[in-house]
Amino acid sequence: MEDNTKGYGELNVSRGFVMDERQRVTQVRCSDARDEGAIETEAKQQLTIEYAARGIDVIVKRVNSAGSKVYAFSVQEIMQLKIDGMDEDVRQFGSIEIFQGKNPVHVRNIVQITGHADVCVECPDHGSLSQDVNKVSISDPHSPFNCGMSHASEFWAKVEGMILDIGAKFRFYDKQKKEYATMELKTSEDFLKLLTNTYLYTGTDVEGFITSIDPIRTPLDSKKFLRQKINNNVRLGNIPITINASVLNYGTGQDIRTDGNLGAHTILDDVSGVTSYVMAQLPEDHPEKVARMSKQNPLCVLVCPPTIQSPRDLIMDYHHHLFPKTQNGMAGSVFLTQGIDVDKPTSVYGPYKLLGNIYSIVALGVRKFYLLGEDKLQADLMEAKLRNDPLMNIILNHFNVELVKVALHEVSKYANLERRNLDRDTLDLINNGMKKFPKHPLSPLNRPVKFERVLELKRGY
Repeated sequence: MEDNTKGYGELNVSRGFVMDERQRVTQVRCSDARDEGAIETEAKQQLTIEYAARGIDVIVKRVNSAGSKVYAFSVQEIMQLKIDGMDEDVRQFGSIEIFQGKNPVHVRNIVQITGHADVCVECPDHGSLSQDVNKVSISDPHSPFNCGMSHASEFWAKVEGMILDIGAKFRFYDKQKKEYATMELKTSEDFLKLLTNTYLYTGTDVEGFITSIDPIRTPLDSKKFLRQKINNNVRLGNIPITINASVLNYGTGQDIRTDGNLGAHTILDDVSGVTSYVMAQLPEDHPEKVARMSKQNPLCVLVCPPTIQSPRDLIMDYHHHLFPKTQNGMAGSVFLTQGIDVDKPTSVYGPYKLLGNIYSIVALGVRKFYLLGEDKLQADLMEAKLRNDPLMNIILNHFNVELVKVALHEVSKYANLERRNLDRDTLDLINNGMKKFPKHPLSPLNRPVKFERVLELKRGY
């Protein structure tokens, strides 16, 4: 069978086998370095193959935003990914009729917005895809793996004071005078002028530019905001798109949905099932478990487009090649900034991506950014965007952050094909978990295998 793998970790078997369904999933996840560890990534890989063997092609793309908050900037990314995916489906199948049920291939468009915290569910409904959000609570408000953006307002106030202390100058386009101007940041009024002119902020004070998130409620608020935008979009308004919302517990691996979409099962529900099964079997001192439950301490920030699959694995393999003594492949190693606009130097970062990048430098002590592009030109454009964003440029210069530009073909040479990320015992646990985890009645894993040959891709795992 032809291997249609793109980059590292994406499986596309639709060209080799007739499929009944395509799940086109967009994940909205936090930039946190511990997000999606090696076990979750491995489970997703194996489940993609299992789904394909049952006639279901799965395509997963990811949008990263600090706190998983959907706002004016990130909503454009999500919708553009959906539009691009829809256009790709039409080109492949030859007709828009696939969305009207006239084609035997059923295309399901899904967005899942996932926050993270040390959460638990009071009297959970184990047979349901979604839990009552009022029964979901944070077990420990001081847990090291609660989302840092729950304190975003306080951190943003600290950033404002730090920027004003630096007293840096910035160049901006003065919309009133219709000309470029240079100004030194000395007061909150100066800071507000920067936000108004450069970051399209319409508020009346600096504090309102970024507010703290609620890791349990924010995904639902974001779901409502995204639904309004999709319904009013000329390209997407008439396309069935399911929006799920959840909160992920890094310690247990359980992704608890709260959206109420009881009939909307996706591959991510099975990923959660396998991951939580494996995490429950691991000893407390297992390196992956320790890394996901500890305070994040990333080695680097990775900036890349969503077209590059398993980017954290790729860049850690590359980093391990450059620095062999570095422990490779552990959760918590890479803080991720990913989006369709990371190579658009004429636009600035949105508030929460901006704060995520600044947080990685100021709070987490990161001093190295990898800019991973499909090619060298894209990496160059990523650097230009970072430098053209006034606040990012000030922080990068003040903390002497190193920007390392690399192209996909450079890092792919060092891809960890021997799968050093997980030991044999853990891989066996995942394989066992695929068979034993409790499957929802709607899971495609309950269906018979149609294409045995596809499962050959799993041999050697």
